[in-house]
Amino acid sequence: MLTGKIVEEFKIGKDSFKIRYPKFEDFEDLQELINSPVEEWRYSTRQKKVNRKEGFEVLTDLLKSVENKESVALVVEINGKVKGMANIDKKKHAQNHICELGISLGKEIRGKGIGKRLMELLIREAKKNLKTEIVELEVFGENKIAQNLYKKLGFKKVGVIKKGIKKKGKYSDKILMVKYL
Repeated sequence: MLTGKIVEEFKIGKDSFKIRYPKFEDFEDLQELINSPVEEWRYSTRQKKVNRKEGFEVLTDLLKSVENKESVALVVEINGKVKGMANIDKKKHAQNHICELGISLGKEIRGKGIGKRLMELLIREAKKNLKTEIVELEVFGENKIAQNLYKKLGFKKVGVIKKGIKKKGKYSDKILMVKYL
């Protein structure tokens, strides 16, 4: 069982970090993390906040997919509170060697190298547990910080969908990136 399993522990200054698999007790923190990009209108395709019932369903489905080896998910816990999460979901059928990556970091932990560390560990876990050969992701065209991080991790830009994202009537390009393992 992977629920709550710690993958790495470290300190930055006085703060203690754990990168680990999620567990049910993370529910409140994860719902806040899911909803925060909606509030700050950051780079999230989510249009509205999830309520408690929806948040519980998201977490339940995620934990099931991790246990069924259809996904790998890791959270970043800082001083006992979850402030980041990333997951890789395995595609099905003839594409089951490909996984799709998503990441969300609370603003208080951005820019500290934690996202890079989280993604490296996530990809390592996905390679081991899901037998992943290719990881793909999508990123907002104007999110240059994320694109630079993904490039540092070995992702290559493979396509652009012009006006592929529409939020509040405003269009953004959707950049497609891939990493071969």
